[in-house]
Amino acid sequence: MTEKYNSKYSRWEAALTDNTQPIEAAPLDGRWLLVRDPSRKYPVTQHGPWVIASRCDIGSGWCDDEGNEVEPTHWVPLPDPQPEPTKWLPAEGTICIEEITGDGWTSNGKPVTVSWRWLIYIERPDGSFDEYRDQDLANTLEQAQAIVAQRWTDRYSLPVVVRPLESKVVSLPTRAKRLPPPSGPEAA
Repeated sequence: MTEKYNSKYSRWEAALTDNTQPIEAAPLDGRWLLVRDPSRKYPVTQHGPWVIASRCDIGSGWCDDEGNEVEPTHWVPLPDPQPEPTKWLPAEGTICIEEITGDGWTSNGKPVTVSWRWLIYIERPDGSFDEYRDQDLANTLEQAQAIVAQRWTDRYSLPVVVRPLESKVVSLPTRAKRLPPPSGPEAA
């Protein structure tokens, strides 16, 4: 075990010594990097200010593998084998506020009130759904616009478009083309 640890430690030391670059030069492709965050104090981590991190959309734009914000100043590539990269890419496209339910919905012939009506998401320039970023739901257009103003506009700096339903009742197969595929336990 000690030999394996020493071998891994030596590779990290070589990477730190030979390849340190300013954080501004770090790639924007979602790969994991070894970054130096001087605010991390000993003995919080055994590696001191060095932590494995990737790009994210909160705070400084960097997070460790537990989702905690990291404030790096420098970086080096990780030695092989590389961990699986995240799906983070810089946000591009449009913030969409899309009406997804309307008046006149029924179930078994009885009127149904749907508690949310607007979906907020990022649509990429090619028209695809940005799967990395979460989506939000809102009851009213005003609430959706407030959510975008509070949580999305400053974070992503993208234009906003509002898409009301053309007709107030839409069949699910038509709408399902734009929604992301279900995930999690309920998708099974």
